[in-house]
Amino acid sequence: MPKKYVCPFTKEELEKLYITDGRTLEELCEVMGIKSPITARKVLHSFGISTNNNQRLADKSKHGMNDEEFKAFLEREYSNGASMGEIGLKLGITPSGVRKYFVKYNIGRRGNTEFLESSPNKNPNWRGGRRMTSEGYIEVYCPDHPNANRRKCVYEHQLVVEQYIGRYIKPGEVVHHLDGNKSNNDISNLLLLTNSDHIKLHAILKRSDKLMGRNRK
Repeated sequence: MPKKYVCPFTKEELEKLYITDGRTLEELCEVMGIKSPITARKVLHSFGISTNNNQRLADKSKHGMNDEEFKAFLEREYSNGASMGEIGLKLGITPSGVRKYFVKYNIGRRGNTEFLESSPNKNPNWRGGRRMTSEGYIEVYCPDHPNANRRKCVYEHQLVVEQYIGRYIKPGEVVHHLDGNKSNNDISNLLLLTNSDHIKLHAILKRSDKLMGRNRK
């Protein structure tokens, strides 16, 4: 009975050889010291490495980044103004390939006609991309932001916190103004909380105001 093949490589080493370096199964045979590409394929599968060519090309285009790192890379490049084509050039894939990743990771995209619309600074109410809402919050024109509202705006306090923490605010998170002034969006005045913690905080403040005879809105 032939002796069972014991692979001397780790999964990370095999992924580098097969995906990152782009070696064929035949070339892997020589490196691994085996004769049959079928055996090489079985070894890859035993490590959870797909030999599907489409999946292989997709993994190679990520340049060794995991899903979270790759999504962050795409979001960073796109938010810095890079087009699908420019991102594709960096990754070595087509613009349509980049778009597929945007769909996969649910990354918001600029509309095809967005840049053909009238410039907002021609509007008489335009104030450099900032406006105050009827509730007293400051909105900023950010059409590319994944959480932009129907006016293509995002609250300034959210943007300030996102820039500070280096990521988008997640569902279930809220930014609280410490001094109660909704237009004071200095980072020292902002506190990122979960919705439940925010509700608890307001309950505490309400009780405190009642004890001190204040009327906080």
